Amino acid sequence: MFVLSWDVSADILFFQVDSPIGGSVWNQGKTYTIHWYTKDTSGVNFPWVWIKLLIYPQGQLNKATVIGEFPINNDSTAVSWQVPPNTASGSYVIRVQIKDTVNYPNKFGDSTPFSINPPPTQVVLPGQPGWVPPISETFSGQKITAAPTSPSVNKKKDISDAKSYAASAAQKSASASVALLAIPNVSGQWKSSIGLLYSITQQGSQFEWTVTKPSEKGQGIVKGKEVSASWKGESGSGSSTGQITAIDTTGTATQIDWKNGVRFYR
Repeated sequence: MFVLSWDVSADILFFQVDSPIGGSVWNQGKTYTIHWYTKDTSGVNFPWVWIKLLIYPQGQLNKATVIGEFPINNDSTAVSWQVPPNTASGSYVIRVQIKDTVNYPNKFGDSTPFSINPPPTQVVLPGQPGWVPPISETFSGQKITAAPTSPSVNKKKDISDAKSYAASAAQKSASASVALLAIPNVSGQWKSSIGLLYSITQQGSQFEWTVTKPSEKGQGIVKGKEVSASWKGESGSGSSTGQITAIDTTGTATQIDWKNGVRFYR
């Protein structure tokens, strides 16, 4: 559902903002894509539009921050925007508006409300870059995690306890590694925040996608919750990395957020 606003001559000029999508969350400091459609048959040749960030709800829409100004295309337009790290958390809308607000105050289009929040806290698990192992020591040539000990005169028992502890720690580490290597299922049909429909097939950690209109083919790799892909088609070529941000109970991915601002969902 799009929130559209225009004046009585709306049939000759209007804007339809479809990214950000309603209910989505954009993180401070991250870069996303603002996308809108324009129809202009007025013959006036309006040259520029403002892109504004407005605080939601409607009663506060006059508190606007201008993101930038861009030329009007009588079609679709997409621009990248990095959310300023100091943007207050809350609900917002993106407005595309004729720059000449004096003569044309009502020629604009608003996105549906979305949220800006701090980036999620990254939890580093064993085996991932940046993980710092606990303090450990070497016992009989085998590295084991240090555990509280008490004085003992039974050295054979101490050695046996240390080996048992090391085996238990190794088993837990192996289980964690297996969990990290689990490959989510990304195959199937996907919708996207830019309006394209993607059909993905997957074999192991590798996947391929096709888009019928406009024609496009892509391929990529899944590594845990991290994904990377490259593509080529009628609209051009490119590449991006991203993260699987939602997985159902069967291990099937249901949402992918790409770093170029595009979101896959189903």
